[in-house]
Amino acid sequence: MRQRWLAALVVFVVGLGLASPGYAMAKIGYMNVGRAFENYQKTKDQEATLEALSKKKADERVGQVEMIRDMRSELELLSPDARRGKEQEIENGLLALKEFDNQSRQDLREQHDTMVREILEEINAAVIDYAKKEEFAFIFNERVLLFGEEANDITDPVLQILNEGYKNDK
Repeated sequence: MRQRWLAALVVFVVGLGLASPGYAMAKIGYMNVGRAFENYQKTKDQEATLEALSKKKADERVGQVEMIRDMRSELELLSPDARRGKEQEIENGLLALKEFDNQSRQDLREQHDTMVREILEEINAAVIDYAKKEEFAFIFNERVLLFGEEANDITDPVLQILNEGYKNDK
């Protein structure tokens, strides 16, 4: 439904430009936001940072699991009274491990979501700046297009602007 509406809008705008002899035809472009996101160097750097953080959390988890495993192996050597105390320690360790897993997943998810939101905002700002500079009347997301001339694809120049700006900010 939304695609039909956008297609009708494009046809209307183009028709308006063609039907008005005193006006120049509106400049229209489109952008592959997904490709820009994937090929933006900041995205790659941020994903590497998140991957390193994920590995660090996994290493911490391994340490906790080994500690619980060691406590379990000590159980057989203990007296019944000491065994009850060690079983409680193991139970507390398992609860702490479960909480660590949940908190780690939540932290990583929040950091990922923040990264994606910030990068998409940067891409959007770059598209707006480029469109104003190049005097585009409309820029559409490639996802809503059924067809677009490659000459109207602004993904590469916007991606170049993003990567150059990111390189200069580093």
